[in-house]
Amino acid sequence: MQGKQKVLLVILILAVSVFTSHNLGYRAGQESVYSQLHRLDEERYTLEQELTKTQEQIQGLEQNLTQAQERAQIWEQRWQQEQEEKQVLEQNSEQLQRQIQELDQELNQTKNREQELEQELEQAQKQNQILQEQLEKAQEQIQKLKERIKKLTDKNPEPNPEPEPEPEPEPEPTYEFEPEHEIDPGFPSNRAEKFYISSGKQLPVFTKEVIVDPFEVKEGEEQTYSIWAKDPEGIENVTATVWAGKAGEKKIVIKLRLVEGTNKEGRWVGSWITRYLSSPSRHYKTIFRAVNNEGKDTEMCLFWEVQIE
Repeated sequence: MQGKQKVLLVILILAVSVFTSHNLGYRAGQESVYSQLHRLDEERYTLEQELTKTQEQIQGLEQNLTQAQERAQIWEQRWQQEQEEKQVLEQNSEQLQRQIQELDQELNQTKNREQELEQELEQAQKQNQILQEQLEKAQEQIQKLKERIKKLTDKNPEPNPEPEPEPEPEPEPTYEFEPEHEIDPGFPSNRAEKFYISSGKQLPVFTKEVIVDPFEVKEGEEQTYSIWAKDPEGIENVTATVWAGKAGEKKIVIKLRLVEGTNKEGRWVGSWITRYLSSPSRHYKTIFRAVNNEGKDTEMCLFWEVQIE
């Protein structure tokens, strides 16, 4: 009996030991789980706080992005306005440049026309001086004739003077046609004179310039003419007629040829061998004549001089 009791006691002691050991293990495991849960709660709280901060930062960034987009839109509108203003300024600048160019062209044309007028005035003054010299010489000759007539009348007074003889008729003009000459490669020389001309609005018209080379010539020398002529219908021919001889009765016709430009506007050149320069006056004239394709003509007179040795 005692043996069974001992066995039961041993079994009881073992059962209590097992129960106690199991209970202690359970409690230790429970405490470990609670500890992990607490740590997870703390980590979750920390993560929630960080998430909240991140969301606040994202919200702040979104607000900054919205403000930046608004500013970018404003700057884009301003840029478009500036581009439009720049385009308007460029258009205005182009218009101003065109106006300046037109004004410069008008100014250059005015200056050229002023220069042409000054040269025409200079030529007219020179022609006027030549005519004035001729008039003075004619007046001197008339005065000498009057003095001579007075002396004759004083020496031989007659109550019934005989009628004055009729003046001799002027000699009939004779025309000579100058053969064509080769133009000197050195034309124009340093003895040439250039005149800027404009014969008016009637077509054909002599324009730009006329050159006489040499202007002061000796008999037997070659004299060359160069003159510009213009007509929209085209010019058929240009001639230069020299009035030579004692009374201009010798007419030398020089046919000029086109050497530059077109027959609508070009330069015509021709020359002759000077002769019949026996007039009391040292001034002679040449008449330029241009005929267009419709038969209309224009003439222009120019005086030149004979060199006195």
